[in-house]
Amino acid sequence: MLKENQSMDTSAPRDISNPTALTERNVLTDKGINDKKWTANQDKSIRSGRTLKQSTEISTMLWEAIAKGNEKFILPIASVCGADCVFCFNKYNPMDMDLASGFRDLDDIQQAIELLGGDIPIHLGGESNGVVRQEGEPLLHPKIFEIMGMIRKKFPHTLVHIMTNATQLTEKFILKLLPFSPIQFQISYHSNNQHNWCKILGIRAKKFLIAQNAFPLLQKYGILCQTTIVAMPNLVGFDDIEGTISYLRQYTPMINIYSPHYTDAAKDQPDPEDFRHRMSYDPIAMSEFLKKMRVKYDSDIDWPLDPLKPINLGGFHSNFMPASIMRNLMYAGWKHPLWLFSEAAWIRGAGKVVENAAPYFPNEHSTLCVKNTSYGGSITTAGLLMVDDYDKAIEKAFNEDFDLRHKIDCFVLPALPFNRFGQDLVGKNYSFLQDKYGINVSCALQYPDGDFTGETTSTHDQWRPMKAPPHKGNVDPTTTEYEIGDTPMATRKIA
Repeated sequence: MLKENQSMDTSAPRDISNPTALTERNVLTDKGINDKKWTANQDKSIRSGRTLKQSTEISTMLWEAIAKGNEKFILPIASVCGADCVFCFNKYNPMDMDLASGFRDLDDIQQAIELLGGDIPIHLGGESNGVVRQEGEPLLHPKIFEIMGMIRKKFPHTLVHIMTNATQLTEKFILKLLPFSPIQFQISYHSNNQHNWCKILGIRAKKFLIAQNAFPLLQKYGILCQTTIVAMPNLVGFDDIEGTISYLRQYTPMINIYSPHYTDAAKDQPDPEDFRHRMSYDPIAMSEFLKKMRVKYDSDIDWPLDPLKPINLGGFHSNFMPASIMRNLMYAGWKHPLWLFSEAAWIRGAGKVVENAAPYFPNEHSTLCVKNTSYGGSITTAGLLMVDDYDKAIEKAFNEDFDLRHKIDCFVLPALPFNRFGQDLVGKNYSFLQDKYGINVSCALQYPDGDFTGETTSTHDQWRPMKAPPHKGNVDPTTTEYEIGDTPMATRKIA
């Protein structure tokens, strides 16, 4: 998170007609997209990765929302944060990124509102993961009530989902928000112990009482909320985490668990070893602990990185069903795709899921685990992988297996690390891999979005086991059924 006193970016406006310059720093400007000129064709052009016909200046936040494809539902309004969290992504980011735009200009916000869909909940705030880097506390915006009024003028009945640490949610503040209902909150609440809460968030004690009391107040006024805990057992202990779950269970049906991680920036800490220890955890112990908590408190507790939770169980964080992707790869004529997975997906069995499905398709499939060397440390998620990380993993695999290099004709990457233009967090395009190796790149979504060029698993298509056909040639797995247990169509190499 960013400090409140950080200054606004003052660099030159971004020209959306030049996609090579779109990752450069930009100032918040009142020259936002003119909604009258934002035609259906232009919108289609953005979605396809092509450029607009005319030059248009937009702000950093608006650009990132459009480039990621979430301009229809996510509305970031500030990169300012009143906290100094010990686990903060931005604070310990070793990459050269500009993450400080301050409070978003009202004219620019109005332009962003014009792009919102309105048919799904509007998320006030955003996350740095997934190429949306402008992350802050939306309720700190000095024009927050004006912004809510602007939203309601355009979308009177759409649910507004607000991500916050709840330090602004006094009863007076909540009452001022009530006229803008329906509202739902996603509250980051990392400990119900005042001392530990202050230690984690870096906020003075009196703010804890506001955050703690926000839950009964929201319940009193009929406002729903979900919660997020960054569980840090090495810092506060499992008993503290249980106490927090016990408290939250009274007020919310859903608790999201995120785990702490550190980057290579940990080496710059006064005591690097102690810092790494505090930011570490035993994943198996965490999984077993949360399993007990679900039973004891009869709660819906979701931990996306749970190593004991198979990746293909279904649900928002576990919906990797590769059959539809495999089918499309087969139809496209790719004979030997190489699937590249993050460490987090690999640990949860993504490679095994592909291995189990591969025998029922006529092409050969290989898999590879990609380590995050850009951020380093304990970072394992796909959303923070860079093109350079994929490049290093591919080069190492090809050097170790010369035959594999000449077999692979397609790279299968998750779409999560890239925006609509195929750029990672630092602006490097995955086409680099295609140019370097002469191998096609195919992006596949691993979460319900459906708004990216490439195959999506949002429909949760299930593959049906099939045996080899009576003759060789192309096979349509959607129309031809076979029995389980017969000879697989093809062997597969699992790297």
